[in-house]
Amino acid sequence: MILKSVVFGFGLGVGLFALLGKGVGQPMDNPYRTFYPRTLPGHFSDSLAWGTVLDISTVAGGTVEEKLAAAQLTLRQTGGVIFFPAGTYTFGNSIVIRRGIVLRGAEPGVRRARDTSFAPPTRFVFPAYVPSFSGTGTPNLTAFKTISFDTLASNTGLVYLDINRAGINFSLGTRRGNRNFIIFGCRSNNVATPSPDVPSAGQAGWQRFSYRFGRNIGGNVTANCVVSNNRLNDFENNLGYPIQNDSYMQPGYLYDSAGVFKPVNDSAKAVFSYTDHYGISLGRGSAPTFAEPNTAPYLFTQGMEICDNWMLKTMRVGIYAAGLGIKINRNTILDVENKRVFLNPQGTRKNTNNSATFENRGIDMSGWDVEVDSNLVIVYRHNFYGNTYQSVDGEGILTQECCGGTSVNNYRIIGNTLSGTGAYIGLFKMRDIHNVKIIGNNLSNRANILVDADVNLCRTSPAGCYTLNNVLIKDNYNLGSNCQFARGNGISVSGKKGGTNVFVVNNRAIPGGNNGCGTVLDTFAISAPCYVYFNPDTNIPFVNSNIGLRIPQCTDRPVQLQVPVVEALNPDTILVAPGARVSFKIAYRAGNPTKVEFWKGITIVATRPVVAGEDSIEFIAPQAALNTTYFSAKAIDTVTNTYGWTKTVKVITTPTVANRGRLKASVGTIALYPNPANGSVTMLLGPGKAKLVIRDAMGKEVKTLETKGKTEVRVAGWPAGIYTISGSYGDGKRLRATFIKQ
Repeated sequence: MILKSVVFGFGLGVGLFALLGKGVGQPMDNPYRTFYPRTLPGHFSDSLAWGTVLDISTVAGGTVEEKLAAAQLTLRQTGGVIFFPAGTYTFGNSIVIRRGIVLRGAEPGVRRARDTSFAPPTRFVFPAYVPSFSGTGTPNLTAFKTISFDTLASNTGLVYLDINRAGINFSLGTRRGNRNFIIFGCRSNNVATPSPDVPSAGQAGWQRFSYRFGRNIGGNVTANCVVSNNRLNDFENNLGYPIQNDSYMQPGYLYDSAGVFKPVNDSAKAVFSYTDHYGISLGRGSAPTFAEPNTAPYLFTQGMEICDNWMLKTMRVGIYAAGLGIKINRNTILDVENKRVFLNPQGTRKNTNNSATFENRGIDMSGWDVEVDSNLVIVYRHNFYGNTYQSVDGEGILTQECCGGTSVNNYRIIGNTLSGTGAYIGLFKMRDIHNVKIIGNNLSNRANILVDADVNLCRTSPAGCYTLNNVLIKDNYNLGSNCQFARGNGISVSGKKGGTNVFVVNNRAIPGGNNGCGTVLDTFAISAPCYVYFNPDTNIPFVNSNIGLRIPQCTDRPVQLQVPVVEALNPDTILVAPGARVSFKIAYRAGNPTKVEFWKGITIVATRPVVAGEDSIEFIAPQAALNTTYFSAKAIDTVTNTYGWTKTVKVITTPTVANRGRLKASVGTIALYPNPANGSVTMLLGPGKAKLVIRDAMGKEVKTLETKGKTEVRVAGWPAGIYTISGSYGDGKRLRATFIKQ
C-alpha cells in the first residue's frame, strides 16, 4: 500500500471529496507552521509525521469505523496522517486515536476559525440524542460520543475536521506519557455529557440535564499541546455550513421544591443545553490550593497554546487552563445576553437566589509564566426567574485559589477587550502576587480591575497577611463607569503587608464620573498603599484621579510622589564590546533619597549610598552578558521605603568596539530529550562551551557542569518535579531550558 498517495473515490456515499479532484496530492505540510509562518525552529509540531499520508478512501472496509481501524493498524509502526477527503463521514460510536496518528481533513477555503465562513469540508457526524419523555427515556449510550486518544498517545491530533456531536478528550485514565497533541482548525458543535445528578430520586427516569463539567475540547497531557484556530458552538452562526442546535426543552420536568417534586410550568425553564459547559479545558484539575510545581506538577505542563479560537458558551468557562509558559492569545469568547435560569446548576431544584455560581467566565487560568494577550471576551451573568438576582460570577479574565489554582508568578494580561455584565480582570485572593503586568486592556465602560493578595486571614493570623511584588497596572482604559455593570472602584489593589514595585499609572475611566452610583469608578481602593505608586499628572483628566487611601497607617498622601526622581541615565543607549564593563552616571534633584538602587529587569544588581551634598552618582555595571540588557536606577528613601522612577538605559553588546553598528548574537540553545525524563535527560548544545547550573523548582542548586555538544545527565533518583537549566554559552549568551523529572 502506497502511503504518500493521491485521492481516490470510495463507496461510502461521499460525493464532496471529488471537489479535490482526482490526482491531487494530499496535504503533507505542517498546518501549524503554514498558519503561523513565523514559528521559530524547534516547535514540537515539526516532529509529527506529516509526510506519511494514508488516504482513507484507499483502505478496505465496509464502514468508516472499519476503514479507520485498518488505517491505524497500517500506520502503527511509522505513525502518520490519515487523510479524509472532503465529504460527510457518519460514525455510530466513539473513536479512539492511537499513538502517532493524526486525522486530517481537506483544507477549507477560509482557514481562519474566527471567520464566520469557516467550515471544514470534511465532516464527521455522530449520532444525535433523540429524547423521549416517558419511562426511563432514551438510553444515553445511543449518543454523547467522543473522539479520544489512547492513554499513552503522543504525536497525534485532529486537523481541519467539522465534528458534530462528539467531544474531544485528550486522556483516558492516567496522564503518563501523552504529549505532542495538536487540535487545529476543527469545528465542534452539539457536544454534551448527561449529568450524573439527573435523574435524582424523585425525578422522572426520562429526565436529562447537561453536565456542567462537560467540555468541547479538553484533558491533560504531559507536555506540548496546541488547541488553536478552532470554532466551537457556532451552529447556525456560520455562513459556510450552518448546523442545527440539538438543545431541546423538557415539558413536565420535575424539580425539588422544599422536598416536594413539582413539574415546571414552562418547558423553557428545563432545557437540555449543548452550550452550558466549558469550551476548552486544558491542564486543569483538582489540586492543593495555591499549588506550586512541587505540589501539583501537572498544573505546570510546558508547551501549552490556546490561540485564535472562536467559541460560544452560555455557562461555565470559555477557556479553563493551566501551564508553565502557557499562551492564551487572540481568542474570541462570546456569550448570550439576557439569559434566564430556573434550575440550579445540577438540574435538581429551583435556584431561588444567587448563592450558587453558574461560573460565567471568559478565561480562568493558572500556572506560571502565563500570557493572556489580545483576547475578546464577552460574559453575561444569569438572571433568575421570579426575582431580581443575578448569578455570582461574570469574570472576564480570572485567576483564583480554587479548582486547580496555583500561586501567581509572571502573569502578562495585555491588550484584551472585555465586555458584558461586569466582565472584569481579577487576580482574586491569591496570597503573595509576584511579577504581574496588566497593560492596555479595554474594559468597555462596564468593568474594572482587581488585584487582591488578601485571603481574609490577616485579621486573625500574621501568617495570613500577603503582599504584592513587581506589579504594573498601566494604560488600561474605559474602566467601568456604569453602576449597572461595575460597582466599586475602577482599580482595586489589595495586600496586607509591605511589598515592592507596584505601579498604577495612566489608566483611564470614561468621563462623567459615577453615573449616579454611590462610588466614583475612577478611584482606586488601595488596602496597603504605602508601597504603591501612582501617576501624579493632574493635567490628564480621569487618569488615576481621586486616589483614596483606605488604611489608617497610611493616612498621608503618598510620600513616594515627593521622592526625587532620577533625571538622567547618560547616555540612553550604550554599545560595548563583549565582556566590557559599562559605566554611566545618573543625576537627581535635591531631596531626601538615602540611597540609589540599580536594577536589571526586576533584579537589584547594585546599591549605592547617597552622600550629603552629592547631586550625581556613578554606576559600573557588571559584565554585559546579554545581547541587549536594560538597566534602570531608582532613588529610595529608606525611612519611608518609597521610590522614584527613572528612565532606562539600554546596553547593547557588539562584536567589537569599532563595529558597533553591526550586532551579532552568539548561537546557542539547549534541546532536551526525552522531556519528561526518568532515567536520564540528554542535552544538545551548540559547538561552544557552556557553563550550566541545574536547579529544582524551589531554586535549589542540584548540579553544575561545563560542557558542549551532546551531554547526558543522569536524573534517576532525583525527586519528581520541574528542573531549570541555566547558564552562559560561548561569548556570553545566556541559556535557559526546563525539563520535567517524572
